Amino acid sequence: MLSVTDIHRVIWWVWSGLIIAAALNAQPEERKFEHYTAQDTPAWIDATTATPMAPEEYPSPAKNSNRNDLRNEESPGAIITFLSLRDKIKWAYAVYGVLALVFLYSIRRLEINHRQLRHLAELEHVKAEKLRELDRLKAHFFTNISHEFRTPLALIQGLIQQLLCREFTGDVNR
Repeated sequence: MLSVTDIHRVIWWVWSGLIIAAALNAQPEERKFEHYTAQDTPAWIDATTATPMAPEEYPSPAKNSNRNDLRNEESPGAIITFLSLRDKIKWAYAVYGVLALVFLYSIRRLEINHRQLRHLAELEHVKAEKLRELDRLKAHFFTNISHEFRTPLALIQGLIQQLLCREFTGDVNR
């Protein structure tokens, strides 16, 4: 890795290869950055792109200089590892597979939750129907019971009223 303290390094993957950029905290436009890869060309180049190479590790020494052309010749550079397309595809398929499983699991959980909610709503509906039926039966029962008590009591009360008013014309002993 670059060990120069005043340089920030950024590595981006782009379609055509690898972009290597170096920037100084102050006045980055006046910095120069050179690198070489032994596989590309043995000469130092100040190009910022490298073509994609065979999958392996490549040491990439780098030099930089400031606006006064003071160079850092001791930079160890970076070790760049290119993965083969097959390795990248394996990881991509693994990630896609995990995402697909998470998606399917989420859909299944939503379906189960929907079924449970529907079942609970159905149970609540049945419970409400049973409570209404119970209330109707109670009302019918107490209406009948009150009728059974009221009829004899009304007869007895009517006779007592007639006796008190001396309007009773029948046999009292009967």
